[in-house]
Amino acid sequence: MKIIDFRFRPPYKDFLKEGQTIYDPKFALPFAAQYGAKLPPSAMEKSMELACKEMDENSIVKAVVPIRVCQGGDNRNMADLFTLYPDRFIGMAGLPTQYDGAVRDSLDFIDEFILEGPYHGAFMEPGFGYNGSFGEHRGAHFADDEVLFPIYEKCRNHGIPLLISYGGFTAPDHSYNDPIHIDHVAAAFPDLTIILAHGCWPYAAEACFMAMLRKNVYLSPDLYMINSPGQYDYTMGANYRLRDKILFGTAYPVIELDRAVNHYRSILREEVQEDVFYNNAVRALGLKD
Repeated sequence: MKIIDFRFRPPYKDFLKEGQTIYDPKFALPFAAQYGAKLPPSAMEKSMELACKEMDENSIVKAVVPIRVCQGGDNRNMADLFTLYPDRFIGMAGLPTQYDGAVRDSLDFIDEFILEGPYHGAFMEPGFGYNGSFGEHRGAHFADDEVLFPIYEKCRNHGIPLLISYGGFTAPDHSYNDPIHIDHVAAAFPDLTIILAHGCWPYAAEACFMAMLRKNVYLSPDLYMINSPGQYDYTMGANYRLRDKILFGTAYPVIELDRAVNHYRSILREEVQEDVFYNNAVRALGLKD
């Protein structure tokens, strides 16, 4: 069975920059341990070769890579990843939202990096503030803030799938992760494909209901579907009423690929696994299978 991983941070360039925590063992090891996980060999050695090998060993044929511009990621600097590995990685260009003029820059980024560049979709983290921190209210936005509507309009008009980091530790307080804000956006832009990384956690049940209600919303709970409170709501949704809306994601490198794949297989009914592991991502991204 082919698998698409919807949240993957490869050991490459900006993800390895000084000041980034995702490959810093002092942060990543205890963080992974909270989910009963450990860092895979590819993360410990910061090796692209090993990362690709681990993907192949676990039937992961493609992985979605979001560029976190609010935390120092650079779309231009990372662009060659998607030309060097065009059949393996799917780029989601980061769109800034937290500073004055950010929305205007985001519209330019859509032109440069998606419509004219190697990126397939767009990625936003509206809950992050001016200093690149999820603890900063200044510059943070609720998803239904009308200042963001030009971004939604442009993505809709060009058929660009939009991945939003929405849930977990991505905002100054958990009110920013309330699904009602996404519900408002989905209703205002019914032809815009919205994928929610972290699945609005901790609002798992509410997120599932919202995804049932809105045909254009997909949930990628990723690590919050692994040994986490709320995982049973996502699991129940994936197994039954949301089998066409839940997307597999590992949050690599903080969860080993084999651990994530085996966990999902253990909690999903056999008849829905192909949808969650692969088919739903193909549809959400508008890929040709």
